[in-house]
Amino acid sequence: STDQWSFVTKYPSGGRSAMIAFVVDNKVYVGSGNSAPFGGAPSAEFWEYNPSTNTWIRKTDIPTARTDATAFVIGNKGYVVAGSGNSGNLLNDLWQYNTQTNTWTRKANLLGGKPRTEMVGFNIGNRGYIATGQTTDSTTTKILHRYMP
Repeated sequence: STDQWSFVTKYPSGGRSAMIAFVVDNKVYVGSGNSAPFGGAPSAEFWEYNPSTNTWIRKTDIPTARTDATAFVIGNKGYVVAGSGNSGNLLNDLWQYNTQTNTWTRKANLLGGKPRTEMVGFNIGNRGYIATGQTTDSTTTKILHRYMP
């Protein structure tokens, strides 16, 4: 049947909000977020969901715990950008996740080094983009940045 929702499975860790997700090779990668709405501690947990087997596998944690980050995919690698870290400090970092080796590699900081949170992320071809969000002075931004690996 169409135009309906159905239960599939539960997330294997504690409840989370403000997480990131991306898809590579028909597997879903989910992580970060916080353990309670509006102010829970940021998480570094990272999981892979395989819809063909309906299973979750714990992967290598994101190197820096964060919430309200964003993500995009270029080729067969996922990228996690910025967000809010411990003590509410905003981040401006970029991490590349290699799904084949289960490893994280630090990449270029955001243009201008200005931290952001609550952005949107997407890719077009072999480029990653982040747009909008909030800066350290709680100002919302209209900026669109492009990342070229």
